[in-house]
Amino acid sequence: MLLSFSVIVASLAVAVSAEFLAFVAELAAAVALLAAAVALVPAVVAELAAAFAFVVAVLADVAASVAFLVTSVTFVEICEAV
Repeated sequence: MLLSFSVIVASLAVAVSAEFLAFVAELAAAVALLAAAVALVPAVVAELAAAFAFVVAVLADVAASVAFLVTSVTFVEICEAV
């Protein structure tokens, strides 16, 4: 009777230990996933900054093209007037 009780207690201890180890491993995986997500935030911010800089550069190019067009039209009008 005592031997079977000891076997039951030992089996229970092994099961609880295995369950605890699985819980700790899952917690460690969750922490690693959170760390990866936090590390991803600066990359996303940098990507957004690069996209914004690209849009600003495109708008500057459009403004330069419009200025060149206005200058060209003005030059043609001056040439026709002379």
